[in-house]
Amino acid sequence: MNEHTSPSDRKLDELTAALPREVAPPPELWSAIRAELAERSSEARRWDRWRLAAAAVLIAASSSLVTMVALRGREHARVVATAPAAGSSSTVATKVDGELPARLVSAEQSYLRSTESLRRKLDERRDSLAPSTVATVERSLRIADSAIAEARAALERDPSNAVLAALFTSNYERKIDVLRRATELAPKT
Repeated sequence: MNEHTSPSDRKLDELTAALPREVAPPPELWSAIRAELAERSSEARRWDRWRLAAAAVLIAASSSLVTMVALRGREHARVVATAPAAGSSSTVATKVDGELPARLVSAEQSYLRSTESLRRKLDERRDSLAPSTVATVERSLRIADSAIAEARAALERDPSNAVLAALFTSNYERKIDVLRRATELAPKT
């Protein structure tokens, strides 16, 4: 006799075979589990809304800062453009309009590819999100797009401004962050 065919092993096999394949918990336990899961889910949604709202406020603040810097830059450009040159009575011509520096053009292309990819994922999963969450995300994205447009316009006027360049890229990064977090909220379908 080997160890697998001993009488005690056979007895254990018989007893094990007689056991039910599934054991359902008592109904009152299920209701407690469901209540706990609903509470946790509600808390998670509430926290996610706060995070999205905080992201929207951050984007709005960035947009305001970009606008302020751009307006100050525009005012400075007017002063420089009309100031007389040293030893001359004529005005100095300054280029106010321009294009983005090459390094930002390539960065913007990369950001656009990322946002497009995340936007497609979000659109695929949109139906699994609560309408209020979708509205918050869309509002945050509109704010981000506005901040990006303002920073871009300011950079076109003052392409060598490092602060504007940093704001431009950080606004894109915030938009990508909002999209990434929103796609993480939505389960894969």
